[in-house]
Amino acid sequence: MGIFGKIVGRFRGFLSDVRASVEQKVIGLAIAVFIASAILPTAIGNWFGANTTGWSTEAQTMWSVGGLLIVVAIVIAFYGYAKGRR
Repeated sequence: MGIFGKIVGRFRGFLSDVRASVEQKVIGLAIAVFIASAILPTAIGNWFGANTTGWSTEAQTMWSVGGLLIVVAIVIAFYGYAKGRR
């Protein structure tokens, strides 16, 4: 299980915890969204701003497709979570 799977597993456990009140869940989710909104723009900018000069054509192509693959993996993970399969 990769790091993303562990994060989704912890998030699922957090949401399914019957002892946690709704307020705790909302506050935790708000903090997670705040942190993600602070980190993701920098990460995306660094990903697409990487200097690929001197790389082979194949490596440059795979690097440009990598962002799309990450988005697809996130969508699949959350789809599986929403359907209760993961």
